[in-house]
Amino acid sequence: LSFSFTYFRNDFEDLIFYDWALGYVNVDEVETYGYEAMFNAVPVYGLSINGSYTFTNAKKKENDERLLRRPKHKANFTVNYRFLRDKLNVNLNMIHIGERVDYFPYPTRVMADAYTLFNLSAAYRLNKNIELFVRLDNMFDKEYEAILGYGTPKRSIYAGVRYNN
Repeated sequence: LSFSFTYFRNDFEDLIFYDWALGYVNVDEVETYGYEAMFNAVPVYGLSINGSYTFTNAKKKENDERLLRRPKHKANFTVNYRFLRDKLNVNLNMIHIGERVDYFPYPTRVMADAYTLFNLSAAYRLNKNIELFVRLDNMFDKEYEAILGYGTPKRSIYAGVRYNN
């Protein structure tokens, strides 16, 4: 079992970001601060559980305006299990992205909705060189927009064979 905790603070001068109407824009002074807590547990052989939570406050110093597309809250949780003599690996992952400021329609600043996605994957090792895999992203077919006005994938399934020499 392990835990970690990190506090961070950054002061930027002349931060450059992209605005689709104005192009590259310079923001004189920006401040970001927050913390990240992480854990990893292996309660029994083959089972691992890990997660993280990040709080970030990112704002312009001149007016305390939040920076675009930077969520205050972000979380990740994963359960992984290896069995059948480590030949089969199954992984369930949850990702949560909190509310964040965005433009929509430009230049109106709005809060983009938080969203949570679940992903499932499995891999089966046939021998030391060949592995079959399948991955299901956005398994509950959640409608979300990472950036407002831009499409995001619906439920997606990937499968294939990996060869490692």
